[in-house]
Amino acid sequence: MKNVCVNVAILSMLRLTAALFKISKVEKALLLSWCRYLMLFAFMHPSLSSANETIIIRYNAPVEENDPQKDYFVLLLKEICQTYQQKGTDCTLVPVSLPMVLQRQLKSLDKELIDVVWTVTNQDREENFLPIRIPLMNGLIGYRIAVVNNKHAPIFQKKYDLAQLKQLRLAQGRGWPDATILQRNGFNVVETAWYETLYKDTALGLFDFTLRGVLEVYSEFEKFNQKNIYIDQHLLFKYPSSMYFFVKKANTKLAQQIQQGLEALIENGRFSELLMHFKNHQEALSRAKLDQRTTIELTNSSYPQQTIKQSNAKLVGKLD
Repeated sequence: MKNVCVNVAILSMLRLTAALFKISKVEKALLLSWCRYLMLFAFMHPSLSSANETIIIRYNAPVEENDPQKDYFVLLLKEICQTYQQKGTDCTLVPVSLPMVLQRQLKSLDKELIDVVWTVTNQDREENFLPIRIPLMNGLIGYRIAVVNNKHAPIFQKKYDLAQLKQLRLAQGRGWPDATILQRNGFNVVETAWYETLYKDTALGLFDFTLRGVLEVYSEFEKFNQKNIYIDQHLLFKYPSSMYFFVKKANTKLAQQIQQGLEALIENGRFSELLMHFKNHQEALSRAKLDQRTTIELTNSSYPQQTIKQSNAKLVGKLD
């Protein structure tokens, strides 16, 4: 009943208020946002009883509207919620609208300030968090295309010199598994904090090139709109990689709920439809012309063995 919801909301807020005195400003903002949501939830759901299951999923919302890099994953979460709603289970997504780099998101996940993060998997993340081992981009996250400073155009050709490529300064995000993968393959990786910096500093010549996922590179390039750089048309850097939803290690119930939702989307064909017909993905695959590129096969020694065994069966459709 309504009183149950109100009592739960009040109890939760008391606990959160106590925590406010021990945390950072960013975490305090997250908790205050959550308190406001609890009050709204309690009074907007008067018909709920304690016997009804309710799924609440907090996630770090895109800071900017129409951010294709994140919109696809938010869309997946919405579709998961809809599968539960169609069966009579209340499922609510709660966007936490604060700018957070990935490392901050993972810390917030561990502190239960958000409930889910989507990121590339590696051994360390699977040891510290709980992965839902269904590849959200069907392996395409390991298909990387170079964004290059104009002066290095002669190096990026179908007939390439790998040793020469490895001497160039390759920009990657701080803490990304991709940075480790590329370092272990012998590339000269320089890490930076924000996506925009990858493009701005490459254009300024502080980096020589960056590698971005095939499904994200074109929208990012247009968004950041930098001169003196271009998207390479000749090479495809490829290594085994998977993008997963992760939850807190102890949150096995939510992990099961998300996995069941994804499996329902796979079974009814909606997952494949979303992946391949999401507007940004369609345009990217059309422009990338993967079959016309020279592929540079790289290894991924940090790819968890358990992921290799369990995720292969979850791949939907063809990657090429």
